[in-house]
Amino acid sequence: MDELKKYGLFCCRYGFGGSSRATATILSLFIVFAGCVHRRHNWLYSVKVDYYKGNFLKVKLSAETEPEVTLRCEYWDSLTNERRTSRQSTVAGKTHEIVLYNLKPNSTYHYRFIAHAVGDTLKSKAYRFKLPFLPEYMNNELFIEKSETKVLPKIFKEGLIMLHKRETPGAIYMVDYTGKITWYHRISEAGFKVSTFNRGGAILSIVGTNDDPTSYGRSILEINMLGDTTLFFKKGRGDLPRMIHHEVIRRGADEIVTLFCDNRAFDLREAGGGADTVKGDGIIVLNRNCEKTWQWSVFDEINPVEFPSINKVKDDWVHANGLMIDKDGNFIVSFYNIGQLWKIDAVSGRVLWKLGQGGTLKIGKGCAFEQSHAVHYNPRGSLMFFDNGFKKKTSSAVALKVDEKAKAVNLDFKVNLPEEMFNERMGSAYMINDSALLCACSKRHKTLLANLKGEVCWVLHSNFPSYRAQFIPGSWLGEFQPTNGDRKL
Repeated sequence: MDELKKYGLFCCRYGFGGSSRATATILSLFIVFAGCVHRRHNWLYSVKVDYYKGNFLKVKLSAETEPEVTLRCEYWDSLTNERRTSRQSTVAGKTHEIVLYNLKPNSTYHYRFIAHAVGDTLKSKAYRFKLPFLPEYMNNELFIEKSETKVLPKIFKEGLIMLHKRETPGAIYMVDYTGKITWYHRISEAGFKVSTFNRGGAILSIVGTNDDPTSYGRSILEINMLGDTTLFFKKGRGDLPRMIHHEVIRRGADEIVTLFCDNRAFDLREAGGGADTVKGDGIIVLNRNCEKTWQWSVFDEINPVEFPSINKVKDDWVHANGLMIDKDGNFIVSFYNIGQLWKIDAVSGRVLWKLGQGGTLKIGKGCAFEQSHAVHYNPRGSLMFFDNGFKKKTSSAVALKVDEKAKAVNLDFKVNLPEEMFNERMGSAYMINDSALLCACSKRHKTLLANLKGEVCWVLHSNFPSYRAQFIPGSWLGEFQPTNGDRKL
């Protein structure tokens, strides 16, 4: 609350006894509310202007009306005059809350209320508030290092890049091509270990504290674009395992799929060790009640006693770091430490194929890779991932054509990133159109845009290592698409 007082809070109340004069209490100079309600608009009794859930880019209007009405709000930036309407009307009543979103810092906004009563439509006068600059600590989180604006694809300029901060306090930032933060969500007691934006507007995340390993957490959180919680699973409730990590995705409307730590005791004397714990990984499917509906473990496929040098790798055996649902509904899992991708039957748990070093699929020329992150199918239908390239000290974006019938894999393309962008851990690579890639070089604190020749035309620096960088097309954002205007904030 002290932070909100510092950066702006305003409350205004109107009294309509025998006078139309408005009285106002200004708690800060950062937000200004102007105008008064004329006697003919005496259906609007009071308005309070506040930040919505402490977010500096969302404003909540709390209004009281007389009589009962349904209420919505029209608002616009004084610079661009681009008109927007609140998401939906409030229910009929005398007290109302309306959230204004898609706001820009250091901007003045005008707004008016539109009320609907039986057989009548009422409009208030226009009023205004001004948002301050974002706090300095947020402005310093991100900045553009390179931007060849003329060659940036149109789709890139119309969309946003989503990054997430894993350290406490955690944050999700959506940034436009100029480096401006256009949307964010912060939590104070945990970090966002990994986050995924779904086309419907929901952001699904694994959250954990600084005491948890880098991409590991103990809770699953889903929020919508208003920042409201739509799902929350916490360790100790339901069937959520003690530690989950690296990936959380939706399967249909009612199931959540994630990776979990499966630590088991083994007698490793046959392998030259002793009684010990091997740290493995598994897949778990949970319904919306956090009840387990399916589970699979790497121990179902491999006996660690028979694994070469198990005593050297028992503390982090295969290191699953990515999970996707294939077009046929089965799972594909990425394993960093063994340099393989596995396809797993989502019903029987049988491993259908292994791709990579020592795998079961025949690899064509140029298809070899060392490690993989962020496995997915790209728009060309190729299996794509970020190859860390730890041994060769070169990171790449790799896309492969998988022929399951022939049990063979051929190269679609491989894009080697510049030497200075070598990223030995974490990372992602996604196509934003037919010729451009958005890559996260997490260890370098860089997000870059490159063509299929590996030529970099845009670089965003972050003061934190985002596990991935996801591009969100403007068509996915709907009413949350950035407003027009390139004013420097």
